[in-house]
Amino acid sequence: MKIKLSLILFLAIQQTLFAQRSPLRQFYVDLKSIPVAHDLKTSINQNRYGHSFLLINHLNLGLYAFDTFVGLYRDKRKAELMREETSSKMQMLNARYVGQQSYPDSIVEGWHEVIVTDNLAFCRDAKVNVIGNRIREIIIENSIPLDFVASGAIKNGKNMVTIKSFDGQKVRVADVFFINDLEEPNVTSAPLEPSVVTFFSSNLDTRIRMDGRYLEPFTKSFNNKSMPTCGEVGTVSIIVPPGGYTYEVKKRGFDYTSTFEAKPGKCLLLEVR
Repeated sequence: MKIKLSLILFLAIQQTLFAQRSPLRQFYVDLKSIPVAHDLKTSINQNRYGHSFLLINHLNLGLYAFDTFVGLYRDKRKAELMREETSSKMQMLNARYVGQQSYPDSIVEGWHEVIVTDNLAFCRDAKVNVIGNRIREIIIENSIPLDFVASGAIKNGKNMVTIKSFDGQKVRVADVFFINDLEEPNVTSAPLEPSVVTFFSSNLDTRIRMDGRYLEPFTKSFNNKSMPTCGEVGTVSIIVPPGGYTYEVKKRGFDYTSTFEAKPGKCLLLEVR
């Protein structure tokens, strides 16, 4: 018993000393200042979120956001909840859409709140930018742009699109329903710019856990004299909607929990130990 108490006391002292070390480094960088492969050819590059889209593509940050949107959960419980939510939402959507006596000839320009569904596995809210009765941008989680190809002009208050993961390996065909514009035009506010968080550490054994899952491991260490760039290979980088987040750091008994603020249009370089 005394040995166990001594061990607990030792670990507590070590964690206190750990916390009293030099403060962890945090820096915000404007996403638009980060160079990307501008030779990537995409029509979305002409739009407001063009640079963000290219950056997400360039740094390969959007895979988790895409998987979550289309219901590709590894956690069986989350996958089951997603299926239940989709089934319930599809029933309401079909009742509302099929019950319409008439449909709009076109959709006015601007941002619109829509429902995107493959009519089977997912049925999710999103925002789209309409120009010339065509969908020009699709934004999920009010900040993250999707890669997609629309089938043509919007007809009868809906449009078919092919959405793709940022690595091009996953493709889903879905319908976009302008459910809030069926009776009269209904534009909404523009989305926020996305946020990027780049974790870095001097210890490759350090792991980060967020939202119930471990992020990928570090493959490159950075000492107190070195600093990574946003999304640099070897760091752990994710794209998230702006807001406050909690994360856990796991490191051989020196576990701790902390928070950060993700700011729109910014990349946060965040050191962990």
